[in-house]
Amino acid sequence: MIVEVHEVRDAFATVVGRLYGYTEWDGPFDPTAAPANVDLRPFSIAIPATNENGTRDRAGTTMDVVTRVVVRVHAPVHLAGPSRLAAATTEYKAEPLLIRALMAQDGDWNRGMRVAYRSTTREFLPVDEWLQTDHAFDVRHTVQL
Repeated sequence: MIVEVHEVRDAFATVVGRLYGYTEWDGPFDPTAAPANVDLRPFSIAIPATNENGTRDRAGTTMDVVTRVVVRVHAPVHLAGPSRLAAATTEYKAEPLLIRALMAQDGDWNRGMRVAYRSTTREFLPVDEWLQTDHAFDVRHTVQL
């Protein structure tokens, strides 16, 4: 089944957007412009790389690839009370829900894709009010040449 790179990005955005509090952020994230809402988790989907997976059909019309997908989430830890650590812990507990949703093999969302979780990195932004989390996945799929 052919799944183009833009379809991978759209599928990830749809799944994450269905989770409570997650809202796709259009454009670069600006902590000073984000609404003050403890339930808001702005996210964005990045596709930093797509690489050949070593398999092409004989006619050269399709190619198996691996696309790296990064889901970047911003959590407003400044609104969760006086303890930044407690707020960060709440976010750490929410991470598996997002990862499980993207690893689920049920439904039609990932037809033609094999999703593998790779890593999660976290950092507090310099304004110290937002925790930025990047979840990286590799997606194997076939593209049309």
